[in-house]
Amino acid sequence: DPTDPLSYVLVSWLPPPLTPAPPLTQQHGRIQFTAENFTVNENDTSGRATITVERVDGSAGTVTVDYATADGTATAGTDYTAASGTLTFNDGDTGPKTFTIPITNDLWIEGNETINLALSNPTGGAALGNRSTAALIILDDDTISIHPEDYITYCADISFGNNVIITGDILTGNRSLEVTVSNGTKLDGNVYVNTNLRIDNNSTIGSAARPRNLVVNGSVTLNNNSIVYGNLYLSGQFTSANQAKVDGTTITGPVQIPPVSIPPLHPALYTNYTNITSSSPYPFTLVNNGKYYIQMNNYDFHSSQSGKDDYTLVSTGNLKFPNNFTGSGVIFAPDGTVTFSSNCRFTGIIVAKNIIVGNNCVLTYQKYSGLPF
Repeated sequence: DPTDPLSYVLVSWLPPPLTPAPPLTQQHGRIQFTAENFTVNENDTSGRATITVERVDGSAGTVTVDYATADGTATAGTDYTAASGTLTFNDGDTGPKTFTIPITNDLWIEGNETINLALSNPTGGAALGNRSTAALIILDDDTISIHPEDYITYCADISFGNNVIITGDILTGNRSLEVTVSNGTKLDGNVYVNTNLRIDNNSTIGSAARPRNLVVNGSVTLNNNSIVYGNLYLSGQFTSANQAKVDGTTITGPVQIPPVSIPPLHPALYTNYTNITSSSPYPFTLVNNGKYYIQMNNYDFHSSQSGKDDYTLVSTGNLKFPNNFTGSGVIFAPDGTVTFSSNCRFTGIIVAKNIIVGNNCVLTYQKYSGLPF
């Protein structure tokens, strides 16, 4: 009632309506990583990984945030150099900020590794965003193929006669056995051995012109005048005798070699193969580009079958090639032993439980498609 003084006074003192203030985090922003995962190649030419941080949902005022690294599967001081610091966003600034992490291009074959990243302690009214933690993945450049088709010989065990020449990568080794490279053998490829290795007199891995990696999950013994041209990685002891040497870097530490995992037989893949189920007639006719499924415990090839190329041999048992046998293609004997007698020449891929390479044999890698495994 405007005629009532008391009523007038009370009305005049009513406070004006309040306008809600915007949340401070919307004014000053949230700070977060631009991604949950970052990647860097171990052999990146810059030697550093760049990590990006962003300010979202506001830009008022000057704000800061701290960053830091921590070990994931990578180890500071060995795989990378720890990094920490503070990033500053000025008033009105929403542009991304970066920091770098020095990466060590080591020689370990260790697989991809991770570094944990974290943001903390936002100031100036800012808050942390949803991505306040992230990971940096170091992509190892010292990798080993797990695919049998990438090797000239892929087997649980291999034995060499004297003066063998093998061109192509080798993956072999059963932890209960020792692999021996016999006198005068020349292996011109990367060699991966999942057990102890002995290299006998005057044998070589690689050459001065073509250095290779020798990677051994075990101990290595180099005997008289044997030379490894390239880097030697091993998890066990290294012993050398009488001018045997490594013409490269020898590194002792954890070694990760994929286990030999020989694919099983898949008979459904061999329906268009020629079935060999008995020794009669012997020998069967081997032709260029032929495909054969040999379902016998043992099959000894005949010299008349020599000289054919680009065939595929799948065997349920053991295969043996006579002296001076030549040929090319794919040999797959997942449960058997493949034996090359003296002076054999073979080009292609050999996947078997065991491989025996006789004196003076020459094996050369050649890639094939349409494999039987």
